[in-house]
Amino acid sequence: MGVANWAHDEESDEHACPEGRTLAFCGESRRVSDLGYESAVRTYEREDCSGCSRRARCSKSADPDFPKRIQASPALNAFKSRAGEMLRTEAGSALRKRRSVDVETVFGDVKRNLGFTRFTIRGVSVNIFFTIFTNVFSPIAPTRMRRIRQR
Repeated sequence: MGVANWAHDEESDEHACPEGRTLAFCGESRRVSDLGYESAVRTYEREDCSGCSRRARCSKSADPDFPKRIQASPALNAFKSRAGEMLRTEAGSALRKRRSVDVETVFGDVKRNLGFTRFTIRGVSVNIFFTIFTNVFSPIAPTRMRRIRQR
């Protein structure tokens, strides 16, 4: 269940779940991403969710007494809303259309025509393998296009 769409009351600093139950602020912590970006994360908690019809979809815990916790990053939410606003502009619409031609075509070709759907390796090896794969794929595409045009 997407927490990003839950209502947030700025004044009382509480989130409301789809059932209308409130989750109160209980603390703030710092998180550092894999790329080194440090962000503030706010934690909200509700002690009692018993009797909630959406409990099974909302919480991963099998223990019904375990409190529901969510974490929200105000900076991340601001970036996401700004990105959404930019994508809804005329320039953003043009970029989305261009992406569908430039990028999605290649991934669709790799997945469908070359049968490449998943990596069987993990970690840094994936980056190395995919770099080699894309360098091999680059000359394949123009050759294939020439053959199609000659038909």
